[in-house]
Amino acid sequence: MEDLQSLGNLAGALRVKVAARRMPRPSDPSRMSAPPKSISDDQLRRLVRRTVNRIGPERVVGILSEVRAALKAEDITGARRAGNRCRTPSHREVMEQLLTLASRGYYPNAANLALQAGLFAYESTLDHLYAFYEYEHDLGQ
Repeated sequence: MEDLQSLGNLAGALRVKVAARRMPRPSDPSRMSAPPKSISDDQLRRLVRRTVNRIGPERVVGILSEVRAALKAEDITGARRAGNRCRTPSHREVMEQLLTLASRGYYPNAANLALQAGLFAYESTLDHLYAFYEYEHDLGQ
């Protein structure tokens, strides 16, 4: 009889433990606030342009695409690893901003900033110009 009672107590304790794990964690108030102001568009564009002048737009876009994918997956180590493929001071400054946002839990903001930086790098290619002319032509028809 005592064995059944102790078995019942054990089952009850396990249910409480499992239920406690399923309960949502309280939100961290620091993450509920607005994200910190990171970098202005003009400054980001200037930094990206410097990097593009050193290593070329295709390489910058490729690196930032990998960084963005890692940030979307909330993988700071992967983002850092992808970002380390370029060691120019201007790129390091951009990466510092991205990784600071991510380390504070603002992964979507960091991923969006990486996308914006990639778009700024793409602006300097002829593909961008051709796409604009094609878009302009399509609007005219």
